[in-house]
Amino acid sequence: MAGDGQRAASTKRADSGLAARLREVAEAALQVTSELDLDTALQRVVDTARDLVSARYAALGVARPDFTGLSRFITSGMPAEEIAHINHWPRGLGLLGLLLREPKPVRVPNIAEGPRSIGFPAGHPHMRSFLGVPLRMGDRILGNFYLTDKIGAEQFSQEDEDIIVLFANHAAVAIDNARRFTETSTRLQQSLLDIQRAEERSRFLAELSGLLPIGPNPAQLPWEGIADRATELLGDACAVYLMDSSVEGGWHKVVRHRDPARAEAAKHFIDDAWKVIEDVVLMGRRSLFVPKLETGAASHEGLDLSLLDKERFSAAIVVPIKTERRVYGMLCSLGSRPATFEEDDLTFGGLVAERLGVTLEIADLIRELRAALEARDEFVSIATHELKTPLSVLRGYAQLLQTKKDGALSRQALAAIDGQTRRLNDLVNDLLDVSRLRSGRLDLNPERFDLVELVREMVERFALLTPTGESSRVRLEVKEAHLWGNWDRGRIEQVLTNLLSNALKYSPSGGEVLVEVGRRGNDALVSVRDQGIGIPAEQQARIFEPFGRASNARVKKIEGAGLGLHISKEIVERHGGRIWFTSEEGRGSTFCFTLPLGS
Repeated sequence: MAGDGQRAASTKRADSGLAARLREVAEAALQVTSELDLDTALQRVVDTARDLVSARYAALGVARPDFTGLSRFITSGMPAEEIAHINHWPRGLGLLGLLLREPKPVRVPNIAEGPRSIGFPAGHPHMRSFLGVPLRMGDRILGNFYLTDKIGAEQFSQEDEDIIVLFANHAAVAIDNARRFTETSTRLQQSLLDIQRAEERSRFLAELSGLLPIGPNPAQLPWEGIADRATELLGDACAVYLMDSSVEGGWHKVVRHRDPARAEAAKHFIDDAWKVIEDVVLMGRRSLFVPKLETGAASHEGLDLSLLDKERFSAAIVVPIKTERRVYGMLCSLGSRPATFEEDDLTFGGLVAERLGVTLEIADLIRELRAALEARDEFVSIATHELKTPLSVLRGYAQLLQTKKDGALSRQALAAIDGQTRRLNDLVNDLLDVSRLRSGRLDLNPERFDLVELVREMVERFALLTPTGESSRVRLEVKEAHLWGNWDRGRIEQVLTNLLSNALKYSPSGGEVLVEVGRRGNDALVSVRDQGIGIPAEQQARIFEPFGRASNARVKKIEGAGLGLHISKEIVERHGGRIWFTSEEGRGSTFCFTLPLGS
């Protein structure tokens, strides 16, 4: 009877100890399930498991989705200096791999003697007894508890195993809750960031929409600030390239990167990819979009993607800065590895470029308006002068005819009146032509004729103007017997008249005027060369503009309104041809034009 009493007392103490441990498990479960941060929850779970079974060391291995190994390894009881000496964390092989493949508890007294043990990683502290328990969430295996070196005993007991199995069920719920909360919190934070970014982008677009040029020069806009802001809102680098004839090389370039030292890499990529950018973006008015640099990808719209990889970029957006009227340049955004772009990034880049295009078009309109106002003022000044001079002459000779009866003098006066009347008629016709050109109402009436024959007739007509007793200053060289085409005969005659009259007028000291007519490829070519006063180099760029006249012509008091060359250029270009000149002040000028030949 005494023996039975001792056994009963022993059982009661054991039951009391187990109950205490179960209460400890319940309290631990309550604590871990209240933790919602995933990293904190994982660490608390593994610390609690070690305390529950008095293990010297504990670890929680989080399984990969395919159960080929461990994605994370959280430890407890191991000092930082010991962790620093470990070559690498266990990867889920040996005993740990057995738990992944066969998810059920494993308990061994000595790890080294276990038939499935493959040893420890280099630098790993030596461990003896082992208890492994899977963490299940329904049919899913989240990972495993690994507990080693039972304190106060040679090995872990069955009760230890039961305690950890029980706790593992609570721990799995805690880990899953924390994971879900963390994922939800992350998505919420991302949503808030997306909303904030969308607001910032909208604000930036509004700022660009209100951006007005302070002058007609595109370089006066705050391009550096625009590129910096675009870099903050899209990608890691931003480049703005604008066509600008006032800049050497014809481009105004601004390149920014979050890391200033990497701005050169962005420039190198654009330089290397320029041919494709020019063909697709500038000429084709389309966008280049590389959302992600795929492994092994060869090209995109002709773009060699290795150029991105070479400069350590992983995504690219290149969009034209354009309006319906023209393309002004391009906007490029680049993402550094491992950045990627989404469709809404491409949309945003396109909207930025669109706003910039509108701003540049406004600058164009300001420039055109100023030019029109200047042309109007110049027109009023020149037209007033050009009309006043012949009118004064006409009035003078009319008064002379009223008072003088001399026949010879009358004839001289009438000739002068006739000449000034023709001058007035020519000026009025030129002004009408300029008006028609600006309103798009200068019509062409093409007909088939021989250009060589027309040039010959014009040269002979000007030869008749040579004073009696003087040899003609105009000489013709014909390099083709005939040059047939469909052109407006009257308008081409007008061009030849302007060029020949200018050649003679701007050669006050004499000299030969050589007219050549020939062929260049599929075009007819006409040139008129004089030995006159020439055009100063700094004024040559404006010579085809309305009222564009060289200063030396005014000094020498050579008459002219500066409209003939402007009209001639428009006539030639509307025929599909081209007109140009070479000139040297004091040595003369050569004006040339081409016309496409008929088939």
